[in-house]
Amino acid sequence: MRAAAGIADPILASQLLSPLSLETVDPEAVSLFEPLLRQFGLQWSEDVLSALPVAQGDAHRRWLAMLPPICEELAAAGEAGWSLARWLAVRQWEWVEGELRRADADPSPSHASAALSELVPPLLHVLRTTLAIGAFDVQESIVRQLAATRTERRVNFLTTLLRAESSGDTDLRLALVPLHELCVESLTAWLSVPPRKPGDWSIPAELGCRCDQCLKLHTFLIARERAVLEWPLAKEHRAHVHQMIERHELPLDHRTRRPAGRIRSYSPSGTPCSRKTRSGGSDGRRTSRGWRTRYGAIQRVRKEDDCRCR
Repeated sequence: MRAAAGIADPILASQLLSPLSLETVDPEAVSLFEPLLRQFGLQWSEDVLSALPVAQGDAHRRWLAMLPPICEELAAAGEAGWSLARWLAVRQWEWVEGELRRADADPSPSHASAALSELVPPLLHVLRTTLAIGAFDVQESIVRQLAATRTERRVNFLTTLLRAESSGDTDLRLALVPLHELCVESLTAWLSVPPRKPGDWSIPAELGCRCDQCLKLHTFLIARERAVLEWPLAKEHRAHVHQMIERHELPLDHRTRRPAGRIRSYSPSGTPCSRKTRSGGSDGRRTSRGWRTRYGAIQRVRKEDDCRCR
């Protein structure tokens, strides 16, 4: 940064900065970047920063903890600095949004839950940045986009976000009120669903595959009256079905049975038997882990709401 600041040629200056990664930009580096911003302008600065490679995984998430002081330092450098800080906050929200989409598309509930949990601190850093520099339009846009998806997975993520938000940060707490209302509304609606009728074995699931085997598996999953499916399958088809069951973490017992009745797992000439399982007897929606999780979530959200009102 120091070397680039002493060069009058914008092309040469950008070439000097190109080997750096975005994660090398910290508040001290920003103070060295400010002369370049004044000398070469906002568009040059955006182009240079957008060209810096972004580290994968934890390195970038850890760097986002420095985003508020980085953007505050930029915003203090005048109108161009504030515009660059706002642009950087938007870019980092776009990164978080892309990670959210990938997690939402993950067929494995446990993998998706872990990935979403890792995104809570980075998202809070981005939101705190928008508030710190007064980019309220960006903050409102982020909240609207977060609230636009009302799947169970997204609401669980937002509930975790609300729990992680510091109760001492009044401005951030007020900014997240729409998400709080969405979570209470969604969780209340899900908890109000009538109990499952006795003998209802249906399991809602989207497998994301349209092959004949997955279509038959999906038909079995949504069938209310069927608890067991005996299904002759070739070895390669059986492997695919087992893969889909495990990938989506479906609550199924599946095993391979020889024609003579002797149980043996993954027998090439066997007949797989898939049995639906559900905890808590016939009233699965009231006693299942999912129902208990939702009940616990709404109790925590309501408790936090009571604390806000005091």
